[in-house]
Amino acid sequence: MTQVFRGDLLLPGEDDGLVADVKVDGDELRLETGDELLGVWRDGEYRVDVERAGEFRLALGGEQVVFKPESPSSFAAAMAVPLQPPTESKPTRAERKAGRRQERAAAVPDVVEEYDLIAQVRPVRDLTTDDDFISPALMRTIVVLSAVVVTVALVVIGFV
Repeated sequence: MTQVFRGDLLLPGEDDGLVADVKVDGDELRLETGDELLGVWRDGEYRVDVERAGEFRLALGGEQVVFKPESPSSFAAAMAVPLQPPTESKPTRAERKAGRRQERAAAVPDVVEEYDLIAQVRPVRDLTTDDDFISPALMRTIVVLSAVVVTVALVVIGFV
């Protein structure tokens, strides 16, 4: 079954387009303007790509032309090409976050010298010995806060 698509044919180097018919029949593409046949190409001798929304680039043998059909969606469906070129999409938040993680991971050196690790380790103390594990200032703060908590609890319960 032959499908006929009417539209404007824009030739390279020419300002005005020609009204043309693109006829597709199986694996054959025919290009006509009025009563004049411009050419016939078989599958593999032509290629159709989307130029921009509603415009298609036809590579016919060695020639390149732009075809603007009256019904771009029907033409795109018949030629199995998208109706418009893919848009550049912004990366999603998750993709940006993953990219930052990769950048940070790349900034961390793969090999850490052994002496660097040892120098950064603090010795473990025996927690049962009294060697100023908790500083006197911290101990006073803990005692005062404990007293405040007990007082508030007694007020809430109603003993004070």
